[in-house]
Amino acid sequence: MRIFFACSTRRNIASLLFMAGLLHWQQAQADLTIFSREVEIRLDAGYMVDDNVTRTKESVDKLGDRSYSANLSGVMFLPLTTHTRGLLTLSAGGEKFSDYSGLNRFAGSAQGELQYRSSAAFSTPTFAVFIRTFAEQYESLLRSGSRYSVGMSVRQPVTDRINLFAALAHNQRYAKSAVFNIRENSARINLDYGLSARGTLYLGAEYRSGDTVSTAQPALENIDIADVFAQDDAYPGGALYGYRFKGNTLISTLGYNHGLNSRNSLDFSWRMIETKAEERPSYATSPSSYIVNQYSMVYLRSF
Repeated sequence: MRIFFACSTRRNIASLLFMAGLLHWQQAQADLTIFSREVEIRLDAGYMVDDNVTRTKESVDKLGDRSYSANLSGVMFLPLTTHTRGLLTLSAGGEKFSDYSGLNRFAGSAQGELQYRSSAAFSTPTFAVFIRTFAEQYESLLRSGSRYSVGMSVRQPVTDRINLFAALAHNQRYAKSAVFNIRENSARINLDYGLSARGTLYLGAEYRSGDTVSTAQPALENIDIADVFAQDDAYPGGALYGYRFKGNTLISTLGYNHGLNSRNSLDFSWRMIETKAEERPSYATSPSSYIVNQYSMVYLRSF
């Protein structure tokens, strides 16, 4: 009886340990569904109208244009632990303007992101840190160069229809001309609201503080506040100069995304950009800030 009891006890303990291990494995597998492994290819093609590509205050210097863009990107999702995963995104694309070819550009980028989510519960936020690098080639030689962005973000489901996203970042750009060497810090927030199974309305706000560039005819006010300036080769005639100065920018976005099916959608948006210089000469009579309106339509497809 002692032997039987001992053997039975050992078998029971072994069974309990096995069941506990099985339950732990099943829970781990369930948690891993938070961050599933996959690779996704994304394509977007768009059309945009910009009413102030020179980013200037004076109406005489404001130039509008239309542009066409296309981008291809690949996103790889890499589970690391039960609650963390890495994202690697590689993309390449270009933008072509109708009137001012100097603004045409080709760009390639790579982004790495580390995400953390503590559980699969619906209301659990996803925290992330990221770094993104770009290489850009413009027809305007002064603008060609590279840039990078580093920061942190959080995604928070509020209801089954409402999602919030917020991010803080430091952005830096290196170009062949010091005018386009830019450093800035940014904070942004986005709200997505699901109107229907296929339609999503979104609102966004972003605040940037740091360097900014405006292109205009030579003027004493611009020279006084500029850290550096140079003739802008993106516009014909050689009459316009690019001025880099310290400023604060607010970007507001209103958009609507309509899903055509599970892999295709159309996106319509209006973006308003307002930039104000930190310094302003006492004699200045021009507007205190410049405003840009951008209207875009984009077709998106995932594979």
